Amino acid sequence: MTCIRVLCIYSQTQYGRSLVLQILDLDKLVENLLKFINNKDITAKTAVGILDRFAGEQKFRVHFQGNFTTTFLPPFTSLLNNMPSVDLTVLPPCISMMASMTGDDIIRKKTASCQECWEAFLTAMVINMLFFLIA
Repeated sequence: MTCIRVLCIYSQTQYGRSLVLQILDLDKLVENLLKFINNKDITAKTAVGILDRFAGEQKFRVHFQGNFTTTFLPPFTSLLNNMPSVDLTVLPPCISMMASMTGDDIIRKKTASCQECWEAFLTAMVINMLFFLIA
């Protein structure tokens, strides 16, 4: 938890993000942060918030152009497919992160051509519609 707090502090400033982008192994960083996405405590929201702030950095997006579909999409689609059992406060920063990442043309094209992603979007919409019809 302490490492996440430090990363959270660093991610809040341009200088801090720049240091992290230069020093840390970004693939390992993202892999570890995405492991928290399904937690039902503050670590999930904190981890996704960190990723959201880094997603705004061009250098971060360029780094993940090659492996975006294998690194980011599986946890994101899993979150969408399992919405009834996840902490829904994680969803807005996660969508924001994905929106920032898809600001990159290559990542946007890869996301748009991912069948699993479209199926997860549809599943999430159906789950939400059913929830509102029942409520």
